[in-house]
Amino acid sequence: MKQLFRTFVSLAFTAGLVACGGGTPPPIVDPPPSTLPGSGTAPEAEYLSGQLTGWPYTSTFVASRFVYSATYSDMTPALIPGSGTLHSKLPTIPLTRSMLDGCTLSSGFQGGAATYDLAAFQVFSTQGDLLGRIFEDAAPANTGFLHIYATSAGTLKGTASCTARGETLDLDASMQQGWNVLQGTVDAATQTVRIVNVPAGATVTLHFTKNDDHVLVVPVTSTPLTLKRGASVAVPVHIFQDGGISGRIHLSTNAGGLEVTPADIDLPDTVGKQAVTDASRVGAHLSSAALHAQKVDTTLTLTATDTAAAFDGDLNIQATRNGVDVGGGTLGHLVLTIPQLAFDVYTVVAPQTMTTTWPVQLYTQAYRGDVKVSVTDLPANLSVTPQTLSLTPNQSMTVTFSLKPGTTVPVGNYAVTVKGEQLADGYVITKRAVLAIMPPAIRMVEGTGVMAADASGNLWYSVGQGMVRQHPDGTYDAFSRTGFECSGLTAGDDGGIWDESSPQVRFDALTGTATVKTDPRGFSGCRGDDMYFDSKGRGWVWYFNIQRLEYATNTYSNVPGGDNDRLLDVDGTHVWGYTQAGGTTQLVSINADTLARQTLTLPGINTYLPAFGRSGKLWLPKSVPYRLAVYDPATAKVTSYDVVIDGVTVKEFEVVGVDATGRHWLEIAHVDGDLYYKEWVLYNPLTAQVVKRVPAIFLSGSGTLRSVSSDGTLWVRTADQPGYVPYAYVFKP
Repeated sequence: MKQLFRTFVSLAFTAGLVACGGGTPPPIVDPPPSTLPGSGTAPEAEYLSGQLTGWPYTSTFVASRFVYSATYSDMTPALIPGSGTLHSKLPTIPLTRSMLDGCTLSSGFQGGAATYDLAAFQVFSTQGDLLGRIFEDAAPANTGFLHIYATSAGTLKGTASCTARGETLDLDASMQQGWNVLQGTVDAATQTVRIVNVPAGATVTLHFTKNDDHVLVVPVTSTPLTLKRGASVAVPVHIFQDGGISGRIHLSTNAGGLEVTPADIDLPDTVGKQAVTDASRVGAHLSSAALHAQKVDTTLTLTATDTAAAFDGDLNIQATRNGVDVGGGTLGHLVLTIPQLAFDVYTVVAPQTMTTTWPVQLYTQAYRGDVKVSVTDLPANLSVTPQTLSLTPNQSMTVTFSLKPGTTVPVGNYAVTVKGEQLADGYVITKRAVLAIMPPAIRMVEGTGVMAADASGNLWYSVGQGMVRQHPDGTYDAFSRTGFECSGLTAGDDGGIWDESSPQVRFDALTGTATVKTDPRGFSGCRGDDMYFDSKGRGWVWYFNIQRLEYATNTYSNVPGGDNDRLLDVDGTHVWGYTQAGGTTQLVSINADTLARQTLTLPGINTYLPAFGRSGKLWLPKSVPYRLAVYDPATAKVTSYDVVIDGVTVKEFEVVGVDATGRHWLEIAHVDGDLYYKEWVLYNPLTAQVVKRVPAIFLSGSGTLRSVSSDGTLWVRTADQPGYVPYAYVFKP
């Protein structure tokens, strides 16, 4: 039942703090986590006396707080010995407020002209950590002793209804000037506290109630804080271990995107048990504006991230232990400003020797003034002139940069930074983008849907009634042609460029001479896609079977036994295919001269598409996950290779083409923070070497957009707006 009286004293303490604008009092728990009883002794008006049995601390002191005046003052002696024996004299200070302030006094109330205040006794470690409270209990239920200071002697009698504090005081006591010890009893039914003089023979028992574990974070100097995104500020703080809290705590703030470093702090478990090395520190604690002095000193670094939200208010620090809130504090008023400018910037493709416009779209919010826009992190030998423009709130405007890289600017992907500086306040925002420097663009004669690269690295494509041979230096040759001009082009192993329509047309790669090859099957029209031509100029196609077309004799042959076969590739006089039967897939090897057919089961191979027959071997780049595989008929073995670029094994890639030596052009995607880009890489799996790497740009158009020659030259084509002007880019090994 003593808890009811202690609750009243705690509530009175709370009300005094609130009325006087003081800080939050330590919470009193019910039941308390630790209550130490003391031995009985007669109460004394000017002294806090008694014995705290089982006192666990060795370095603590007791302080008196005038509850309603919200003032701390030293007691004499202040230090509590390890024995727990107390005989400390209460201080005398001028009162600034009275416990009767804000209360309605009953008619005929006596003693209302004097000022009264109540003493509360708090225990601190010698480092200033609040450990708990000392209460003076009396023998009757709900009764305890109160130390009340009076500015003048006289009778204090009547009822004080203190509605704002939620309490009623029934007073009937003779007061002396200075300290008085009175007996208070709480009526459980009405919550009225009756306060009278101490009856003769009464004894007091001291009880210590441990404070809840609580962390209090206090700045060493309370000053306004100002931050911008990307900036930091250091705030020295004191961290108090109220209740003796120890262990690891985690700190966070109420400002979105504001990081605290260190975020985790280990509190020692020696609170109240440290050796007292300087007794004068106790007096220093008591004379400070806030009694707490530091137990843990540290400096918190507050960093506003690039995504921090605008903030204008009290910056609160929250402390948690094992995910449970254990307190915190306020570091001061924080103004965190964010830019009032945003922009959209996209990947730009800039060919060498060509002028490219690069638009950057700006958007303002509340900002009014000049903005300087610039680009940094550009490749060597390339510069962009910054631009300054005047903006008003809620405005959208486009800044257009002009890029014209010369041939000395290296081809490649570059992560550049676009910066927008609000000149009125110096705020800078940045956004990264990919700049793809390409080799000089080759303007094609006309748009086309079919193309093929010959063994010398030239690009062939059909236009109207003719054929164009495009050279890597930008020059071209035009040849007349016949045929239906509606099928694909392919480079044959015989050195010719073949039009796959029916009849087929062969262009000599050196002279450009076109020779019509009558289809031995009698076909005519656009029916010959996905054709292959061996080193003897014979055609190979699938038409319900794998067929060989003999132009010299105007005959064709079906490969015997291959009703379920499909054609993969032709390598010299070796034809590769695959067949499916009984739920399994097998490789098919065909002699181009004899049509002898053989089926092979390759262990670990579950797919044969795509396939590239090169120099007697068959490359199967998707047959083994994340690796490049090759089947060698000479050894009847499959070997697979990792793709290693910049020391990292690449798992995801697309095969663009394979040259005669087995070098692969690969398309590989990269993620660099907020950037996504691709590159074409010429990779030699046999030596694990990167031969060449260039930007992989988006290609617009229909039909064949990429072609790899036997010497490793990569051609790509795209159509640029306006007018969809066809351009090609060439990359020699």
